[in-house]
Amino acid sequence: MKDFEMPMDLKAALARGVEIESIAGRVFSHFQQCFAHDRGASSVFEKMSKEEGEHATVIQRQLDLIATMPEAFMAIDDAIRDRQQVLIARMHKILQEVAEYPPSLEKAVEICCELEKEIEDVHEQAITNLIQTTGKLAFATVALEAISFQDDHTEGLFDLARKLGVMRPRVEN
Repeated sequence: MKDFEMPMDLKAALARGVEIESIAGRVFSHFQQCFAHDRGASSVFEKMSKEEGEHATVIQRQLDLIATMPEAFMAIDDAIRDRQQVLIARMHKILQEVAEYPPSLEKAVEICCELEKEIEDVHEQAITNLIQTTGKLAFATVALEAISFQDDHTEGLFDLARKLGVMRPRVEN
């Protein structure tokens, strides 16, 4: 950890979760606008954008629930912060790049599939580490767990990927 960085606490981890979901929503919204001429693709991106906004709201509500608890300030694994920071930086870079140079539909779908996989991985790591670290505050992971069990969230995106022949990232166990 760098000298100027504070240890990450539960509140910060959940706040970054809100940020991740919000940025993902902006990526999908951007692609929805880019591909407005393609009804099928546009509706997939619109659905994904809306759901990412809902995910951010769910995590924010969880954050609001624990915000007044002293235990929410307990230091947690810095690996969560590091993975979240890397993902957030990557997502900002993607937003900047696609704003300057709009990708093909195939590339946009590939980007979104990769982002969904990375978001899922970061949330799963956060859930595992938070449960191990916080003990009695394990309920604070409920929002992240609820999002991770929403199988139909990526269904339309992955169907579109199959139709376009876009390879999805492999699931690592």
